[in-house]
Order: sequence, then C-alpha cells, then structure tokens
Amino acid sequence: MVKQQPIGNSATAHEQGRNLEHSTAFPYSATHNQALERVTRHFYTHFKDERLAFLAHIHGLPTASEGETYVSLMFSRLIFLYFLQKKGFLDKDTDYLGNRLQIIREHVGSDTYYRSFLLRLFHEGLNRPERTSELQALLGDIPYLGGDLFAVHEVEHNYVNLFIPDQTFIRLFAYFDKYRWDLHEHQLQHDKVEMLRLIFPEIRSFRAFSIA
Repeated sequence: MVKQQPIGNSATAHEQGRNLEHSTAFPYSATHNQALERVTRHFYTHFKDERLAFLAHIHGLPTASEGETYVSLMFSRLIFLYFLQKKGFLDKDTDYLGNRLQIIREHVGSDTYYRSFLLRLFHEGLNRPERTSELQALLGDIPYLGGDLFAVHEVEHNYVNLFIPDQTFIRLFAYFDKYRWDLHEHQLQHDKVEMLRLIFPEIRSFRAFSIA
C-alpha cells in the first residue's frame, strides 16, 4: 500500500505555458476580483451549452433532477482538477485528464474512461490516503485531498449502471482547453474557490479543500 500525504507549499509545479485565447491567470491587484469575475462570466456564456450537452449524455439516471445534480457535481470535480493539473499536482502532467483519457481508450477500450478511470480517481485516489500498487500504476502520483467533493455520491451509489461515454469528455476537455488555468502560487487557494463559487453558487463545501 502506498500512503499519500496532503499536498502543501513544498510541491513543485510542472509548468507548461500555453498561448491560448483566454486565461484564468490574473495579476494580483486592486482590480483582481473584477478581472476574475469578468473572465468567469465569459467562460460561463458557453458553459451553459456545454453543461446541457454533458447532461444529455449521462445514461442511467431516471429523473431530470438527479441528472442536474450529477452534472453539477461532475463539472465541479473536473474544473477543480483542471486547476490542479495545470499546477502539475496530478502526476506532474499539466494535461493529466486528457492524456489519461487517451491512454485508457488505447489500452482498455472505448467508453471505459468514466468507470475504469475517473470514478477510481475520484473515490479511491483523491479521497483515500492509501493506494494499492495497482491503483498507483493506474493513477500515477496524485495527492490525497479528502473532503466531500470526491466521495461516493448517492447518485453513484444508487445507480450502478450510470454511464457517460468517452466522447462527452473529449468535447468537454476541448472546451476547457480553450482557457488557461495556471494560477499564480499565492492565488491558488483563493481563486480556485472563488471561480467555482461564481459558477456553482449553490456549492458551499469547497472550503474543505486546501493546497496550503
């Protein structure tokens, strides 16, 4: 078993700059909050379409309300992880989620990413301090976070046939990749929470997560 420690200030980010159109990185100044909100609102103008497209491809949930709940949870998790991967905290790979998607498709099979990788990343990797050697090989060097965000949700517990095809994640990651997620070190703890709260105002549990 491999026991992971929560990540802290000593972690070294593997930086890979990208010359992309939009950015979530801002100078820390008196206008910082306004800049953060402006970029977030720009992101959100297209976010609603991506949310609907993702929702349409969640299979195995009997009610619309459960689908809405689950798409909010999945987007919250994935946006959070985009911030972490761009800081190099996920196996020192700044494109960790997309690269793992390609690996799983090549070596495990199409439409297996959600169950073979993502759920295990959420529930067994990020949410447990101890890992088997098999899980460590699958996930690589990732932090233990704990908290509620990556715990097994009641939707996941109640519907064992829940399924999301690979193409849904390919589309979503292509949308996310139009933006830069590389926050400055002193901004990371505050900004990742504030951006998530602007996009998901109903979520209040992000204070349980800390990079510092």
